[in-house]
Amino acid sequence: MCVSHAADEMVGMLADGRESVESPDPERKRRLQVDDLTGKIAVVTGASRGVGRRIAARLGQEGAAVALVARGESGLEVTRQQIAAMGARVQSVSADLGKAESVSRVKDAIERDLGIPSILVNAAGIFGPIDLIKDGDPAAWIETIMINTVSAYLTS
Repeated sequence: MCVSHAADEMVGMLADGRESVESPDPERKRRLQVDDLTGKIAVVTGASRGVGRRIAARLGQEGAAVALVARGESGLEVTRQQIAAMGARVQSVSADLGKAESVSRVKDAIERDLGIPSILVNAAGIFGPIDLIKDGDPAAWIETIMINTVSAYLTS
């Protein structure tokens, strides 16, 4: 399954209550049923590209107001324009979510401009060094851990 199709399916499952693409459980579907996402506020980290961008776009398409968060400002702007063109409320915030002070700033901006979020998608992530430990850069490993694991903790 390609990344864009997988992202569409993930948000589609949220919107229509499906547990999975292949075999929905009727009881679980009933418990998770969501009529639409109008009035909901979603925060998507890693929204400047890839899965994060696709999920953010689908959330906007389903009626949610979407706060886009990522380090890459140019990618965020592309995503913001794409969602705004659908008529959805959208905000973009450039931040390094591996830093607690950035997360606090992002939270304040989103709550001020959109309201209190009810949906969080932690899609931010990077590939770390692909070296032997002995040849690697410790700072690059620390950055990878901060973005891939600590940022999800800080934003939750």
